Amino acid sequence: MVMHERADGAIRERMGRIAGWSAALLLATLQPALSQDLAWSDVDCSASRLAAADGFRCRATQTYSPGGGSPGTYRFYTATATTGEGTTYLYLMEGVDDRSWVRLSRPLTEQLSQSIPLARAATGWSEVRLHAGSGYALFTGESGERCVGFRKAGPDRGAGHAWAILGIRCAPKGQTLGDTDIAAAIESARAK
Repeated sequence: MVMHERADGAIRERMGRIAGWSAALLLATLQPALSQDLAWSDVDCSASRLAAADGFRCRATQTYSPGGGSPGTYRFYTATATTGEGTTYLYLMEGVDDRSWVRLSRPLTEQLSQSIPLARAATGWSEVRLHAGSGYALFTGESGERCVGFRKAGPDRGAGHAWAILGIRCAPKGQTLGDTDIAAAIESARAK
């Protein structure tokens, strides 16, 4: 009887750790929509882990540990800009140490729609395509602008990636994005 109780206790402990790690993986893909638990602050773009050109507004969270038995620690960054060439929104999810990784388990269009304000009311999503290893899809924004949304994974780490960038690039209303615009948007989205 004592052996069964010990075995049951060990199984419960392992299940608790697995549940904690699963929760950490889920929380690693938390989006700004869930940011009420995260404190977002404006930061100088030179201090951001996102490579952002002049004219961008950058924000970052504090270092975040989801708890629940997870050893992971994460930080999130955004960079946004609206110019005569359109609107760009970048969102970086980063595991800040070797015990932290970002898992991309949701479909691209779902993750973009739930993560980035510009994609929440999107319509007319295209099939997902690939450019330089990054998935992307075209869509129409809430105000009728033509946009591309993409997801770019960083180097492999643990059961996922060291970081991932979600991005949106929208042309000014009445204009379209060409293949060169799409490639440039994806290629310029980088972690420093």
